[in-house]
Amino acid sequence: MRWQSWAVLLVVLAACGWVVNNGLGARLPLADLRFGNLSEPQTLDPATMTGVPEGRIARALYEGLTYPNLDDLTQPKPGVAQSWTMSKDGKTYTFYLREDAKWSNGASVTADHFLFSWRRVLTPNTGSQYAELLWPIRNARAFNQQLFYRAKGSVTLYKSPSVASPKVVSVNKGVILIREDINQKEIQKRKAPLHDKPGGKPSSTVFVKAKDQVTVLDKQVLGTQSWFKVKTPKGSAVAGEGWIPGDVLAKHSKSIQIKDVKWVEVRTMKAPIQRGWVLQKPLGRLNYNFPNSDKTKAGDAWTLIGLRVKPLTQPLPKGYSPSAVGKRLVFEIELENPTAYWTQITSFYSLSPVYPPLVMKRPRSWVLPKFFVGNGPFRLTHWMINELVRVEKNTHYWDKKNVGVNSIHFMAVNERDTQLSMYLSGDLDVVTSVPLPSVQKLMERKDFYSRLFLATYFYRVNVERPPLNNKYVRQALAYAVDRSSIVKHILRAGQLPASRLVPPGIRGYPIKKDTPGPRFDPKKARALLQKAGYKDPSKIPPISLLYNTDQQHKQVAEALQKMWRKHLGIRVHLVNKEWKTYLDTVKQREYQLARAGWIGDYTDPNTFLSMFITGGGHNRTGWSNVTYDRFIGLASKETNPTKRMEYFRKAEAELMEELPIIPLYFYNYQNLIHPRIKGHVNNPLNNFDFRRFKRANKP
Repeated sequence: MRWQSWAVLLVVLAACGWVVNNGLGARLPLADLRFGNLSEPQTLDPATMTGVPEGRIARALYEGLTYPNLDDLTQPKPGVAQSWTMSKDGKTYTFYLREDAKWSNGASVTADHFLFSWRRVLTPNTGSQYAELLWPIRNARAFNQQLFYRAKGSVTLYKSPSVASPKVVSVNKGVILIREDINQKEIQKRKAPLHDKPGGKPSSTVFVKAKDQVTVLDKQVLGTQSWFKVKTPKGSAVAGEGWIPGDVLAKHSKSIQIKDVKWVEVRTMKAPIQRGWVLQKPLGRLNYNFPNSDKTKAGDAWTLIGLRVKPLTQPLPKGYSPSAVGKRLVFEIELENPTAYWTQITSFYSLSPVYPPLVMKRPRSWVLPKFFVGNGPFRLTHWMINELVRVEKNTHYWDKKNVGVNSIHFMAVNERDTQLSMYLSGDLDVVTSVPLPSVQKLMERKDFYSRLFLATYFYRVNVERPPLNNKYVRQALAYAVDRSSIVKHILRAGQLPASRLVPPGIRGYPIKKDTPGPRFDPKKARALLQKAGYKDPSKIPPISLLYNTDQQHKQVAEALQKMWRKHLGIRVHLVNKEWKTYLDTVKQREYQLARAGWIGDYTDPNTFLSMFITGGGHNRTGWSNVTYDRFIGLASKETNPTKRMEYFRKAEAELMEELPIIPLYFYNYQNLIHPRIKGHVNNPLNNFDFRRFKRANKP
């Protein structure tokens, strides 16, 4: 059914107090709150959802250890955890779960359920794009990126990838090892000197990539040093042959293939810690699949992650009854390094618990209304594809007395014009996207709320697709964009042009005038295109630009299409896809340029910058930069706030030099909230606390 007809039908049926259910004749009572939720949700599984429409529904259906505090996002409220403590070194958090926390079927929520759910997020086969949120946990990243090994038998470690190298140590069967390139899923392009002969002078530069085979033509040993005559990999910047020392080769690659022999640099997991190179063959993978039960065996990779469940013991913390003794309500988390925003992360919807017995029994269909079990303030009752998701108050929720509405309809309405029409006719109570031509008029209304928030609109660039694999082409595109014109003539609602990724508003990380980033400079853009080797831009094949269905996305894409044609002579082909298809296309990297937007998950630069580390679940560009990874890694370990922010600045400068993304503008949100709906708190992330909403009888 077309939404235009649907909107009209709603008006007719509203007087009767019913709406049509999926066009099949069944009827639903009107909800207390009708929320314009843009697209049809991709999923209701918190582990795999990534978009705003899904996240808003998740806030109603699930509750994490903590809950976002809309009055001060840096200080989350207690959720399932009624309290928590942090160790003096900032690395260990202990969360004490509520004794009265229940699932929507009446079962108690325990710490085991969080352990199950977080392990599920980290399991590679789950495919969670938000698994990196848990990487600060001890060994969590290594598990998620499958860097654990077990020695199948006695294994010898060497100082470099050569049997002629001095031995380091032998380890016995069953010893668990971990790859040393924990900060890189793929080895970066690295430079190493290429010599004219063993022990001779450096003559040029060789590029070594782990994904390329280094062809070894000859080998010689001078003293204890092995020298390899190698042929540079195909596609390297320098072609030719030369000699390279084995230990230098080792320093420039954490894993390397010499002919048909794979070498991996590893370290032992437990004391004594030993580091060295080992042949891949005697290494066995640990269990990375999600188990058929919640129990684990000693020696599984699961046991190496810094997550532990403990029973309550005497003396009981404040707030527990005597019967709580022995209940598994203590969840302990050990981090690699102090993480300033950790309690904000624990309120994010991806880290909400799921009900293990149901997920194990129905791994795909558990999200359907007839099976669904959640622990949030509302329970799922109906999901009508491309129409609405209905939730009703969860009578087992621990704080049900303070939940202000009995039911919510999350309406899937893509068209902004239709959303506005439904709002003005009384069929929607909350709208978060309005048509651009109406913005100026709407700003005069008292029920219209607009302000800058922590969100950036940008284009992803697939750096593996020509000609965008050339950074000068990416720079040319970025410098040919007139961002001020876009915000002034198209958006017209107070947005700010963006020449960087991290938006203003994060404490301790202000925008500076000298912040590196692309500004509008057509002359420089044309020079960059020449530098890339394209003297005649007409010879560049048309570049495709992907965006998801939305009037605003279309208008912005059309504006850039004209700018790139006018200033660079580059033709751009626009590709429009529906939300689910768009997400899958970006995930599979089957695009050249793709629209993107990012709302901060918490109030820290890391929520934006950690996206683009090598192997990050939200990178989706194919870009990988060892310098960038290093700065993000240093920031994750730094406890001095000033130094930490400086590392982020250096990382962002690297990002804006390489430009795997093209920043366009900083969002402001545009909410219409009917005066009869009370309880919303404007906040920098435009989050909604559906527990607070109340529907007044009169506006």
